[in-house]
Amino acid sequence: GWQDPVGGSRGASSQVSVLGNGVTRTSFATTKHLPPYLTHLTAGPYVVKTESHNGLPMFLMARQSQRDVLDRNAAAMFQQTKDGLDLFATAFGFPYQFAQYGQAFVPEFNAGAMENPGCVVFNDQYIPKGRVTKTQRWRLGEVILHEMAHVYGFGDVVTMKWWDDLHLNETFATFMAYYILSKTTEFGADAWNEFAQSEKTLALAQDQLPSTHPVKARVDTTEEVSQLFDQITYAKGASVIRQLYALIGEDAFFEGLRDYFKKHWFGNATQADFLDALGGAAQRDLQRWGREWMGTASVNTLRPHVTARGGKISGFAVDQTAFTKYPTLRTHRIGVGLYDLDATGALVRRDGIELDVTGARTSVADPRILGAKRPDLILVNDGDLTYAKVRFDAVSLRTLRASIGAISDPLARTVAWTAVWDMARDAELPATHYVQMVAKHAVNENDVAILERLTSQALLAANMYCADGARSAARSLIADTAHAAMQTAPQNSDLQVTWARAYISASETKQHLNALSDLLSGTATIAGLDFAGDADLRWASVMRLAAAGRADAAAIHAEYQRDPSDVAQRREAAALSSIPTAAAKREAWDQIINDRSLSLATLRALCRGEVVGGRLMGGFNQPGQEALVEPYVAAYMAAVPVLWATREENEAEDITEMLFPRFNITETTVRETTKVLRRKLPYGADRMLREARDGTQRALRARRIDAGAARNGASDGVAA
Repeated sequence: GWQDPVGGSRGASSQVSVLGNGVTRTSFATTKHLPPYLTHLTAGPYVVKTESHNGLPMFLMARQSQRDVLDRNAAAMFQQTKDGLDLFATAFGFPYQFAQYGQAFVPEFNAGAMENPGCVVFNDQYIPKGRVTKTQRWRLGEVILHEMAHVYGFGDVVTMKWWDDLHLNETFATFMAYYILSKTTEFGADAWNEFAQSEKTLALAQDQLPSTHPVKARVDTTEEVSQLFDQITYAKGASVIRQLYALIGEDAFFEGLRDYFKKHWFGNATQADFLDALGGAAQRDLQRWGREWMGTASVNTLRPHVTARGGKISGFAVDQTAFTKYPTLRTHRIGVGLYDLDATGALVRRDGIELDVTGARTSVADPRILGAKRPDLILVNDGDLTYAKVRFDAVSLRTLRASIGAISDPLARTVAWTAVWDMARDAELPATHYVQMVAKHAVNENDVAILERLTSQALLAANMYCADGARSAARSLIADTAHAAMQTAPQNSDLQVTWARAYISASETKQHLNALSDLLSGTATIAGLDFAGDADLRWASVMRLAAAGRADAAAIHAEYQRDPSDVAQRREAAALSSIPTAAAKREAWDQIINDRSLSLATLRALCRGEVVGGRLMGGFNQPGQEALVEPYVAAYMAAVPVLWATREENEAEDITEMLFPRFNITETTVRETTKVLRRKLPYGADRMLREARDGTQRALRARRIDAGAARNGASDGVAA
C-alpha cells in the first residue's frame, strides 16, 4: 500500500526548456508536502561522482580541490549509502520516497550535515584528509546514516508539529544510525560499543549541567530552538530509545514504527502519537514511560548493594538515587553481570541476569546471583541497556583498578571505563589515579575506539582535573606510554596511528618535543607511521609544537605552503593563535573580536582550534598558557554582552562557547562569570556561561580531591 517514490526538485526533472544565451529552465514535478525548513541550493564547480542502486540515481559532490580525496573514498561512501537504503527499507517497511539520493560535501557549512530530501548536505570536513582509522570511518558512517534516517522517515516523511518534539527527529535518527551500523559487515556488534563510548558519554556530561532539560523540552520561543540541538536531544534521547527498544523488543518496536509512518504519512506527529503506535504493537501503555523518560530531566545513579557470607552472595540489591533538584526515580531495564578472573588473568563473564529496577532499592532473589560464589566484578548495566550513571561495590572497584583492561567483552569493558571516567569527573576518583589506570591498561587495548576514547579522556583529566603539582607529570606519563606503544603496535595499524596522535597531543617536555620535531623533520622515523606524507600527522605535530613555543609563524606558514587549501588555512590560523607569546594572543584576540570579515569556520579555528585526525588542536586557550590568557578573562566577560548585541547569532554563540577561558580554572574565573550572569543576557548566552562556570567548578572540585589524595599518599595500586 506504500506509494511509489515521488519526484520533485530533489529528483528527476519533468521538463527542460532552452531559453537561449546558454540559459535553460528546468521544471520539476510536484512533491508531497514537506517541512519548510528543508530548502537548500547547492551550486558551484563541484566534482560529481554518480552511481545507481536498484534504479535509484545517486551522486556525491565535492570541491575540485578535493577530487583526489573523493576518488579515494567514493566507493566506500556509495557502498555505505546502498547498504543503508536496503536496511532502512527492511526496518521501516516502505521504499525510499524521493527520486534520487545525493550527498554534497560543501565548504564551511554551518552545521555538520542537513537532511534535505534527495540531496543531503555535509560540512566537507567530514571528507577524510589523512590516514583514516576504523573509528573515523564509523564517525562518517554514523553521520551518513543519521541523515538517511531523517530523509527516509524521521523528519522528511513525518516531522514534529512543534519544536518541543524535535527529539522525534534527532533522537530517532541517532538511534537508527547505530541500529543500521550494527547490521553492517564492518561494524556489526561493535556499533553498540561505539554508542556506549561516544553518545552515552556525551549525554551523561550534558545531563549533569545546570542547563539540563527533558528530552521533550518545553519551547516557548524560537530563540530557544537553537539551544535544543544538544546532547540531551541527540545522545540522551537515543540512549532512552535504546532502553525502550530493550523493553518492548525488536519486533514490537519496528511494527510500531511502521504503524506510526502509515498513520502520519507526509504529515506531522507528536510524541504521544509515536508512543501510541509503539504501545499498540507492544500491547502496553507507553505514555507513562514517556513521561518518566522523555518528560523529566537529569540522570539516575545505579549502585550494587552486596552482602557476602562464606565467599557467597548472601544479599543483593540495586540501589537507585537521583539528584535533589531532579528527584525522579525511573524504571530501568538492566543487565547484571558476574565476572571472574580466569587462569590467564582475563575477566570473563560467568553468569548474569536481566531485570527491571524500580524505586530506591530493587532486591534480587534470582539464584544465579543470590547464593552464588562472590565474583571478582559485579557489573551493573551489563549490556549497556539503560541510561544511567553506574557505580561499583568495593570488591569490584579494587578489581577494576587492577584489571579493568582484562575484561574480555568490549561492551562490558566500555561500560566499566565509562563509569570510572564519570567517577573521575565527579571527584570520586582522583584524576591522577584515572590517568594511571589508563596508562597501565590501555597499552593492552585492542579495540581502537576504546583506545581513542581512553587516551583523549586521560589527557582531558590531566589538563582539567589533576592538581597543580600533578598535571605535568600526568601529561608526561601519557606521552611516555604513547611513545612506547606507537613503536610496538602493529605497523600501519589503527592502534599505532591512535597512539601516535595521543603522543603528539600529550608532548610537553623537552625530550618529547625534541622527538616530535625529529619525526616531523624526518631526522627520526618510526616504521608504519608516515610523518612525511600524512597531512593530519604533520599538522597535529606542527600545532602541538606551536603551542609549546617550538614552531614560529614562519614554520607554521611553511606547512601551509605544502598544501595551501582552505583547510590548511584554518589550521594555520589555529596554530598561530596557540603560540605562547603575548603578541600572538593579542593578535588572535583582535581578529576574533574586531575582524568582521572572517568566516565562521576561521573564527572557530582561532577560538577553539581545528579537529586534526579526530583530535582538537590549536586555538586561543591552551593548557599551560593560563598566565598569558589571564588578562583576557575579564575582557572576555565584558565582550559577551556586546557580541550578542552586535554579531550574527551563530558568531555570538561560537565565540561565547569556544573562547571561554576553560583552562583558567580558578575562583577568579568563577567570580567573573557570575558577575556577567547577573546581567540580563539572551537565552543562549546565559545558558553557555552557566555551563562553562559549572565546568570550572567541577574542575576545581576534582583538583582539590586530587591534591588531597597526593598529600595523603593515597594509591590505587596501578602506577605504571
